Amino acid sequence: MPTLRWQKSTFSTDQANCLELAASPAGVHLRESDAPEAIVTAKRSALRAFLRAVRADAGPGALVAIETAPTRSG
Repeated sequence: MPTLRWQKSTFSTDQANCLELAASPAGVHLRESDAPEAIVTAKRSALRAFLRAVRADAGPGALVAIETAPTRSG
């Protein structure tokens, strides 16, 4: 796997337990900052469908667009 450029929400600041995201040709990679060795990879279309389903079930405004800021590579 190529070196990934991990990003987290700017709302996370320096707190632990943040969800981090990275994109690559293989898809979108997700990990929790306190367990960076555990990475989940999803195709973009699958993640998009999942987020749409969550929004539909939870109602308008349930998920807000995430602003991202670069963190560390790894």
